[in-house]
Amino acid sequence: MPFKNVWAYATIASVREVLILSSTSVRAEVLRQGDEAPVIVAGDEALRLDSIGYEGSLVDFYATTDLT
Repeated sequence: MPFKNVWAYATIASVREVLILSSTSVRAEVLRQGDEAPVIVAGDEALRLDSIGYEGSLVDFYATTDLT
């Protein structure tokens, strides 16, 4: 992962999840406290963010882009 500061945020005790959205493809990584590896979500797969009670399609985040 090229964003070192993202891993720094993930180590803050009060931060339960970090969502990283790709700017070049419909792809996301979710870093969760206590998990050893990120959850990779791509295309029209379901994205779940437990910290805010969200579950929906990843592609919805890209609705106003040229990536869909």
